Amino acid sequence: MFGLTACEQNTDPKLTIPEDHSFVLNQPAFADQYLQLTQGNSFEVTCTQPDYGYAAAATYGIEVSLTEDFADFRSITPVNPALAKIEILDQDLALAMCELHGFSASNYQDLPAEKVYLRATCEIAGVEGTQCVSNVITLNNVKFYLAIQEPGHIYLVGTPNSWPAPSPESEAALSNWQLTETGVGTGVYYSMFKLPAGENIFRFYRELTGWDGGASLGSQAEDNPIDIQGDFLDGIYDGSCVPGKGSWKFKLDKETMVGLTVNTNNMTVRIDITGNINYDVLPCMYIIGNVSGWKGPEEANAGSLADWRIYDIEGNGVYVSKPDQPFSYSEAPMFRIYTALTGWDGGDSLGAQAEDNPVEATVTNGVFSGSYVAGKGSWSFPGVGTSGTFSVSLDTNTQKLTVTFNN
Repeated sequence: MFGLTACEQNTDPKLTIPEDHSFVLNQPAFADQYLQLTQGNSFEVTCTQPDYGYAAAATYGIEVSLTEDFADFRSITPVNPALAKIEILDQDLALAMCELHGFSASNYQDLPAEKVYLRATCEIAGVEGTQCVSNVITLNNVKFYLAIQEPGHIYLVGTPNSWPAPSPESEAALSNWQLTETGVGTGVYYSMFKLPAGENIFRFYRELTGWDGGASLGSQAEDNPIDIQGDFLDGIYDGSCVPGKGSWKFKLDKETMVGLTVNTNNMTVRIDITGNINYDVLPCMYIIGNVSGWKGPEEANAGSLADWRIYDIEGNGVYVSKPDQPFSYSEAPMFRIYTALTGWDGGDSLGAQAEDNPVEATVTNGVFSGSYVAGKGSWSFPGVGTSGTFSVSLDTNTQKLTVTFNN
């Protein structure tokens, strides 16, 4: 019996990892053919699984770059990540190429077909150190299209808009009653609406699939309103939401601007009748410079940099400082803009030039207006004195920065 047991143990599969952590992605036969990416289409590339010592259940991915060194790349999740026959959606590759070119809906250019570099990744899910990266292959004649992801919307349906049916026929009527996602994929929706005096009853719909399409978000599953009149604290109601038709109900003494925030990640809702904007859920950028103490653009400094944000209040790609709260300075300002807190070298800085040297800005009648580029060249304003306030507007549609000084 001891011998049988030992023999059985010797035949157990053992995990091994290739020394070079690599595997082979095959150059496809169509690599030199003209590939017109089209919404709804897909294509396949194949690979051999890394030699893990046995037929492991592995997960595959694809990385795409416009340069062979993959200095900048985007990751794509295949249609079925469990297959070594990797199916890639045309729209995912087009989106990656748009992002790599820095294209948005406002600055998109219709470029000719170009060479694209691909490599595959493979790992055993949940097993550290098993990721392998393949060789690089090329698709030599790829024509992409504008595939920019846009933030999503949900709809308010209730007494403020006379209960239109949440169906496709009501899309036009509900166009002014949409809560807009604060960024692609954030799952947080926010808008402000002018609600009438008197009783307001409403719930939300993720999609316009009808009353019973299963897209409703409400105060409870049952189709009855819940009165929250006594649950406001300093003009703000915070509560939960669930899939269902239970509406929220409350009264207003007069016509009021009401802020509504729906977080579909933790299933919460905020109703703010103070008329104040909920800046914390809006897309924002950060002013980094001597005015903010040159604190690093890192998540660890998010709290201390909270007062140095500019916001896309209207959802139109124009980031502005709070209208009633200009920034103050106690020395001649110097700063640049960071789109995210990913560190000094995270590639998210916008400045006067790419090189990391300040550029003296010309201020005319208290206003500076000029273009920005991706880079670390800060704007320097030695001519505005050593104390005062300023407001900022950064337009991502025209790639222009405007700074207005009061000193």
